[in-house]
Amino acid sequence: MKKNLWIFAAAAVALAACSNDDTISENIGFDDASAISFRAFTNNMTRAAAAHFDEPNDNFKVTAFAQGTTSTAYFANVTFTTTDGTTFTSPTKYYWPSGNNLDFYAWAPASLSNAYNSIPVTVADAAADQIDFVYAATKDWGKATLQEGTAATHSISTTVPGVTLNFRHAESKIIIQLKNSNSNVAVTANNVTLKNVYGAGTFVFADANTDGKDNALLTGGWTPSGDADAVYSQDITAATFTSATAVGTDMKLIPQVLTAGDTYTAETPGNPAVDDEFTAPCITVALKIQNSGDNAYILGAASGENEYVTAMFPLPTTTWVPGKQYTYVVDLAGGGYYPANHDTDAALDPILEGAEIKFVSVTVDDWSPYDADGTEEGVQDIDVAM
Repeated sequence: MKKNLWIFAAAAVALAACSNDDTISENIGFDDASAISFRAFTNNMTRAAAAHFDEPNDNFKVTAFAQGTTSTAYFANVTFTTTDGTTFTSPTKYYWPSGNNLDFYAWAPASLSNAYNSIPVTVADAAADQIDFVYAATKDWGKATLQEGTAATHSISTTVPGVTLNFRHAESKIIIQLKNSNSNVAVTANNVTLKNVYGAGTFVFADANTDGKDNALLTGGWTPSGDADAVYSQDITAATFTSATAVGTDMKLIPQVLTAGDTYTAETPGNPAVDDEFTAPCITVALKIQNSGDNAYILGAASGENEYVTAMFPLPTTTWVPGKQYTYVVDLAGGGYYPANHDTDAALDPILEGAEIKFVSVTVDDWSPYDADGTEEGVQDIDVAM
C-alpha cells in the first residue's frame, strides 16, 4: 500500500494555487506559519490509502526525535487529525527546531496505545472489526539552513515544501478460497475457520525508513504474544463449490511463522480422546459430499444433526510478512482430515479413506500490488501438496 503524506511547514504568506491537479492548495494563517502540520498528497495514492486518510476526522499518531537519536522525543504520541480530509493538525502546535533535524515515526489508527517502540495489538475475533494497522518512518528532515548543526538530507524549503511519509501495512492480510477439483463429486460447505495462530503481538519500528517501496524493509518488528490458539470464523451461506471462490471477509492478522503439523497432541499421552484438538495452524470447513451422478451422500446428510462434517486442512509452513496478502485455496475434493484423531496413534486420519487429499495452495502478493508509477506487479505463487 502506498500512502503519501506531507508534513507541511507553512510559508508566512498564503500558498499560491498549484498547477498540479493531484495536489490540493490551501491558505494557512500567519499564526501557524512555522507549525508542523500534515497533509495528504494524492499522486499515485491507491484506493486503500484514500480509505485511511481522506475523510474528516481521520487521524494518525506521530513521534519525532532529534535526528539520529531515540532517547528524548521532540514530541511523542501526538495525534494529528484532519477536518477536511487534506490537512492534519495537532491540538498543540509544534514548530521546526533551529538546531536539530528530525526523524519521524507515524502510525494509524491513532486509537492504538503506547509509544512507537511498543505498540500492542490484539486482533478482533470478527474480521469486520479487525483494524488495518499502518506505519511510516522517515529520517533527517529539517530547515534548509540551520543556525547550528548539519544540513538535513531532506530540507524544508520553498522548492521542497514538506516531509514525505510513506505508510505501509503492519499486518498480514489472509484470504481463504474454496474449490472442488473433482467433477465426480459435489461438495457443499457451510462454515470456515482459520485456527491455531497467534492473535496478539507487539510491534516495534525497525531501524529503517519506509521511504519508497523496498521489500527488504517490509519485515517490520513483530513479537507475537500469548498462545497460538486464536480462532477466526468465516460464516458463509451454504454453497456448492467448483472453481476457487473467496469466502467470508478478508482477515488482517499478526505477522508470524506458521509451522506445519501432521499429528495431534493428546491431552493425556497414551490416552487420546475424541475431543483432543489439533494444535498446528489449520483451516476447518463444515462440508458434505455427494456423488455427482445420483446425489448419494458420501459424507454428511441431506439434513439433521449430521448434515455437515467438520474437515481439517493443515496449513503449510509459512512466514506471514507485514504488508503481504496470503490467499489460501482449499481443495475440498479429498475431504480433509478429522479435526480430532479417531485412532490410537497420533497420525491424522483422513475423512475419506483411500481418497487423494489435495488441500491447500498459497499465493502471496503485495497487499497493494502497485509500483510507484501505478503499474501492477506480478504475483508469486506457492504450490503446496501433501
